[in-house]
Amino acid sequence: MRKVCRRGDDGPTRIEWEAKLSSIPTSSAAREQWSESLGVPEPLFRRYGCRPGSGVLYHPEYAASGKVCGIVKRLADRRKLSEKGSRRGLTLPNTLPVRLRWLLITEGASDCLATAAVFAGERGTAVIGRASKTAVDDALELARRVQPEHVVVVADQDDADGGAAQLAQAVVNAGIPAFVIVPPAKDIREWITEGADAADINNLINEAEEVEPTGAFAVMDAAEVMKLPPPEYLIERILPEKSLSVMWGQPG
Repeated sequence: MRKVCRRGDDGPTRIEWEAKLSSIPTSSAAREQWSESLGVPEPLFRRYGCRPGSGVLYHPEYAASGKVCGIVKRLADRRKLSEKGSRRGLTLPNTLPVRLRWLLITEGASDCLATAAVFAGERGTAVIGRASKTAVDDALELARRVQPEHVVVVADQDDADGGAAQLAQAVVNAGIPAFVIVPPAKDIREWITEGADAADINNLINEAEEVEPTGAFAVMDAAEVMKLPPPEYLIERILPEKSLSVMWGQPG
């Protein structure tokens, strides 16, 4: 269950956001229009909290905690406007798998919905969206919270070395294996519209190189530690030559 968002200095609560969403008129014609426009099944609108209106698609965005932090309006001409008091965040489904093997993070809600449609019914896989470069921290915090086995950051053609790479690096440095994929189109939704399916996306993931951790230390599991070569010592069995050592005892 998503938590209720406390009122901030200028932001409505989650209950107020959802009341606003539920008050927006919708119809089968509007759902059909947006389903055809985005190329996604209508049930996904409900799963991701979207509210299709006449010429406008409303969708909530969330902080990593699951609290609603705003509502975005997508117009028919692809312009995006935020409701007053919103801050940009994540596009999230109403539930995530308990055991999450793959977490795919796309850029934007429409890419998220299109990718989720492709992977619908695939167990252990979830798709979320991030609001361009502004929701990197939220996406990282969510990945840390749900602890998937792997994260795949899906980049647009113009962002392969920007927010996508930054997010993947942060995820890896947090100890979660991550990959960056760049579809051979403007973005993944366009690639899917051109006919790409789950097998094509999985092939792109399999061809991607795992992002290497940066900084002084890499996070390893027990199996990886056991595969390391024997250490060399400055003081035999006490002070390793190329490692961080911690020594303690009584003072004096």
